[in-house]
Amino acid sequence: MHSVADPATPASGGRGSLGPSERPESRQTQLPDPSSEPTSPLKGEIRALTGLRFVASILVVALHLSYAPGPTFTGLLAPLAPVVAAGWLGVDLFFVLSGFVITLNYTGHLGQSFSARKAYVFLWARITRIWPTFALVTVLFGGWLLARSWFDDNPSFQAVQPQLSVPHLVEQLLMVQQWHRPYFPGASYVGPGWSVSAEWLAYCAFPVLALGLWRLRRASASVTGSLALLCMVPFVVHNLVAGTAGFEYQWLARIAAGFTAGALTCLAVQRLGTNPRSGPVAEKVAAVLAGCLLVAVFVADRVGAALGGDYQGVVVVLFPPLVGALALARGSGSRWLGSRVLVHGGRISYALYLVHYCVFEIVWTAMLSIAVIGPTTIGGSVVTVLSVPLALVLAHLLYTRVEEPARRKLRIIGPRTSEDRPGDARPRTRAATHAAKA
Repeated sequence: MHSVADPATPASGGRGSLGPSERPESRQTQLPDPSSEPTSPLKGEIRALTGLRFVASILVVALHLSYAPGPTFTGLLAPLAPVVAAGWLGVDLFFVLSGFVITLNYTGHLGQSFSARKAYVFLWARITRIWPTFALVTVLFGGWLLARSWFDDNPSFQAVQPQLSVPHLVEQLLMVQQWHRPYFPGASYVGPGWSVSAEWLAYCAFPVLALGLWRLRRASASVTGSLALLCMVPFVVHNLVAGTAGFEYQWLARIAAGFTAGALTCLAVQRLGTNPRSGPVAEKVAAVLAGCLLVAVFVADRVGAALGGDYQGVVVVLFPPLVGALALARGSGSRWLGSRVLVHGGRISYALYLVHYCVFEIVWTAMLSIAVIGPTTIGGSVVTVLSVPLALVLAHLLYTRVEEPARRKLRIIGPRTSEDRPGDARPRTRAATHAAKA
C-alpha cells in the first residue's frame, strides 16, 4: 500500500510512458491515430497524488492517536471526531492510489502478453521498494513485543495478540501473514502491516490483471470510470445494509476493490489525456469531490450515531474520481498538495504508516508503567504530543537511510535490464526518480 511505482524500472518505460505498440513511429508516414490515444499522456511524478498519500497517512495516524491513554487529545480532536473516526479509510485511499500508480507505470509493458520474466522483473521492483523497511520494523518491533511479553500477558495493544513464534515471524517476513486469516487484528506484529501483506497479494496478481487492463486501454473514459465506481459498490452496499464495515475477509474485499478501482481510474485518466483546458476543470471537480467527501463523513457519523451503526465506509465510492481528478488538476489546490513539504511527506508515508504504530505502543506502555508520565499527568500529555514528531523523524530516517539505499542495492543484485547496462541508461529528471507512493 505503500509502495512506490519505480520509474527507474525500464519495464515501466518511465512514469506514464506509452507501451511499445502505443509509441508513434518515427517515420512521418506513420502517425498515431488521434482517436485511439490520449493527446498528452501523464508523465513524471504526479506530485498532487504524492501529497495526497501524506494526507491519507495522517488520517491513519490521527485515528491511532485517538486511542492514546489519557485526555490529552480528547478536547483537541473533538471538533474533528467524525474525520478522526474515519481515519481507517486512509488505507482504502492508499489502495486506490496504489492501483493507479502501478497501472500508470507497468501496464504498457506487462499487459501485451504474459511473460514470467517480465512478471519477475516487476515483482522484484516491488520487493526492493516495500520489503526492507517492512522487514526491519517487523523484526525490531517483534523483539520489543517479545521482551514486553516477559512482564505483560498482553504485549500488544491489538485486540488480538500476535503469535510470538518463529513460524509467524517467517510468515511476516514473506509478507503473506494476512493471506489465510479472515481478520487482520493479531495478524502482524506491527498492526498496520496487514495492509502491506494485502497489497503484496495485489502485486502478485497484477501481471495477470494487466492483461485485462491492456485490452481496456482504448475503452472510453466513461466506461472505465464507471467500472472503477462499480468496484466500490459492493463494499458500500454491505456497509449500508449491515451498518458495519466488518466481515470475514474484509481485507481482501478492500484491496481487490480499491486496487482495481485505482487501475481503472488510471485508464480513464489516460484516455482523457491532459490539455490546457482539462487542468482547471479537473481542479474544480477535485475541490467539489473533496467537499462532498468531508460532508459525507459528518453525515455518515450522524446517521451512525442515530441508528447505532458505522456507515462511514460509504465514502470510498468517492476515492476513484478524486484520485483521477487530482491526477489531471492544475490549480491552487493541486499546487498545495504538490508542495515540497507534502510531497516529502508522501514519500515517507510508507515508513510513517509502519513506524508511528510502534512509537505509539512503546510510548503508551511507558505512560502506563511510569507514574511521572501517567495518562492524566502533564508529563503524559507532553510525551503523547511528542510521539507524533518523533514518528515523523523516524519515518524520514527510515526513508532516507533504509528504504531508498536498500532499494538501490537490491536492484543491483536483481534482474538486469537494458536501462541497468552502461550506455543504455536514459537520463532521468529528479521528478522521474521519485514515484508517487501507492
